Amino acid sequence: MKSTLFFCLFLTLILGARAEDMVPEKSATRWTGFRGNHGNSHTTAINLPRTWSETENIAWTIDLPGYGQSSPVVWDGKIFVTASEGPMKETLIVLCIEVGSGEVLWTKRFEASHKTERTDMISQAAPTPAVDAQHLYAFFENGDIFALNHQGETQWHRSLAKEYGELIGNHGISSSIAQTENAVILLIDHAGPSYLLSINKTDGTNFWKRDREKRVSWTSPVISAFADATEILISSNGIAEAYNAENGERHWYVDGIQKNTVPSPTVTDEWVIVGSSQKGETLAIARGGTGDVTETHTRWKADVASSFGSPLIHNDSVYVVNKAGALSCLNLETGSVLWTTRIGSSTWASPIVTGDMLYFFGKDGDTSVIQIASEQRTEVPPTVSINTLATESRVYGVAAINGAFLIRTGRKLICVGQP
Repeated sequence: MKSTLFFCLFLTLILGARAEDMVPEKSATRWTGFRGNHGNSHTTAINLPRTWSETENIAWTIDLPGYGQSSPVVWDGKIFVTASEGPMKETLIVLCIEVGSGEVLWTKRFEASHKTERTDMISQAAPTPAVDAQHLYAFFENGDIFALNHQGETQWHRSLAKEYGELIGNHGISSSIAQTENAVILLIDHAGPSYLLSINKTDGTNFWKRDREKRVSWTSPVISAFADATEILISSNGIAEAYNAENGERHWYVDGIQKNTVPSPTVTDEWVIVGSSQKGETLAIARGGTGDVTETHTRWKADVASSFGSPLIHNDSVYVVNKAGALSCLNLETGSVLWTTRIGSSTWASPIVTGDMLYFFGKDGDTSVIQIASEQRTEVPPTVSINTLATESRVYGVAAINGAFLIRTGRKLICVGQP
């Protein structure tokens, strides 16, 4: 009798549990947006490769149509990638690729509602899309945003350039989509009227729009819970801010930052780390407060530069890479530089951490794998491997899933490992 009661109780607990609680590994088959499932470059994926080359640990490589600078996103066996074609980027492309084989399942091409010249100095399909259980949300620097189901059927489409004005600037728009359960979040900071936008995932209408000063930058927002609210954290051309994701109200801001226009912020429960390409301007902000918290919540400024890839927080340290490929480790609490070492090249793709392994994906195809001790140390940690791939262009974005990295260059997608 006791064993029967125990079994019934056990079965009730099992059936009553949420699916995501029962399968904690599920997130490791998904990479849902820019810098992963939580926008912090951390992954729970297992069996990730530590060594590879042109002839070792390459599952498949495919040529992509057109050219693109966005990262791939993944949902349970399907990879989604964006690109554009034509001298005026007149054709916008979304592809769906099967993880195991690299087979292209479908390709959708759309005529751009606003055409912009293609040059190496202007973004080319740079914003990373976002994916959830129902849809893929793809945004392009000309202002077109699409919601497609996983079979490639268009659910809704908007042209922000037609609605709110042409998106202008010397280097285009690169900000990627962030998402909450019900909304996609877009930061449009450029040389024209700028704004922060929350769009209903279901029908593409606005939940809210917040107009902003002109602030040309290429950073992406991060979504993170704090206290009893969900916040949108932004670092953009002179300012760092926190907005309420529900209604768009600004909670706080830190002003007067220099050259924080490329790396996106990195967020924990307590901290916001803002990267800057100027030494002395990479800084830490304690979360919380109201209004102008520049003096009260800025905890430190570090004498290092964080040039392209976003800062990485792991345990009690912060890792940044400058444009010369110098990797620096900072104390999270104080900002003091613990050590600096040279990796292969500068990182345009943001680094990834899993367990005690840090992966820094150099723009020229070299990836440095570094093993970090559990306790903070002041000496340079051991390099596990430096892995080199020949690339026709820069490495722009990476996704991590069980068994594999998906490395995206301008015209190729490379599956490193065995997914």
